[in-house]
Amino acid sequence: MTDAAPQTILHNAAITTMDPAQPAPGAVAITDGRFFRHRIGA
Repeated sequence: MTDAAPQTILHNAAITTMDPAQPAPGAVAITDGRFFRHRIGA
């Protein structure tokens, strides 16, 4: 993981992950084509 600012942030969208702990986060951050952070709630 990196501490750099994300290149893209997606929020307020229908997002589905393969993470059983957070299958439908409210937002995700993407850097270098990789998801590196997601959170529940908008």
